[in-house]
Amino acid sequence: MDLKSIAEAYQDVYEKKLDPVGKEDGDVDNDGDKDSSDSYLMKRRAAIKKAMKKEEVEKEETAVAEHHQKDADGKVIEHEEEASGTPSSVEEESQETVLAQLAENGREIDSFEAVISYLIDEGFAKSWEEAQDIMTTLKPELVEEVYQNQLKKLSK
Repeated sequence: MDLKSIAEAYQDVYEKKLDPVGKEDGDVDNDGDKDSSDSYLMKRRAAIKKAMKKEEVEKEETAVAEHHQKDADGKVIEHEEEASGTPSSVEEESQETVLAQLAENGREIDSFEAVISYLIDEGFAKSWEEAQDIMTTLKPELVEEVYQNQLKKLSK
């Protein structure tokens, strides 16, 4: 091979233009023709996309199924929240607010629990976990303000 043929090969590889977004044609590999290799690539991409979606669904199902861990005897291991009396999920049918449930029996409410209960009671979150995710985005000033308002509600 001489230098000229190497330069031509380089130009062929690196100067190929991709199809504009939304205007793709059937020539997937951009070799200038539409043939079985293009069909193969389209089918392969579709199969990969399908497998990735299936994997996501399986991960979500596994996460839900593994919410409660069991010990060697098969007994459910309580989460730290459950052991301290903090609910891990909230039943929508309940007429009692999460704040009231947490404050039962004179239990003191900290700012974390107060804000979480506010997010759930006001419909910003459907579960304890979702409320925790939202709370991580809140500014400390807002957390303190909500906490003080929740304490006022409890004192009434």
